[in-house]
Amino acid sequence: DVYIARLQWLPAGGKVSVIRLNRLQNKLDIFHGDAITGETELIYTEKSKTYIDIDQVDDLTYLADSKSFIVSSERSGFKHLYQYTISGDLIHQITNGDWVVDNFLGIDERGNKLYFTSTEVSSIERHLYVTDIKGKHRKKLTLEAGTHYVNFSHDFKYYVDSYSSFEFPTKTELHQAKGKLIKVLAENSAYQKQTEEYGCAK
Repeated sequence: DVYIARLQWLPAGGKVSVIRLNRLQNKLDIFHGDAITGETELIYTEKSKTYIDIDQVDDLTYLADSKSFIVSSERSGFKHLYQYTISGDLIHQITNGDWVVDNFLGIDERGNKLYFTSTEVSSIERHLYVTDIKGKHRKKLTLEAGTHYVNFSHDFKYYVDSYSSFEFPTKTELHQAKGKLIKVLAENSAYQKQTEEYGCAK
């Protein structure tokens, strides 16, 4: 009557992280298991009156020193990011507000920068933000209105941003991690002209 939703090794090795959901998918447990003995320890539990979004399962991220992890939760009514010790004690809430973390993109531990997209600007837009692990110095990196889909390089030095809105078709750009535009990869100028002719754009 349960689902094993995800498995991953802890960075230090020797232990496995196991995410378990009940069949109703309104209770999530995270276990740490010893790969040799098979012994497991429950280190995190979350319950919901309705259901737990599967996106929360994919947000679980262990820091390289194996001393803490990041997880997302909708416990406040809005999906936000939290940091816990490796034994399951809450360190602090990283993001907070009457908006949703739409997509947790990862953390650059060397630069102490955490990247995510959110609905902070508008419920119908998605913008890229950067903050530190403590949730301070949050900054919006995307400037154009619309919905931004962001894909970072493995070293978090660059990202590809594909975005669009009702007025503009999809435009794809390559940026430095700080937000500086390097190159426009695709802009669909012909389609933009066509949408203007049909009155779909301002």
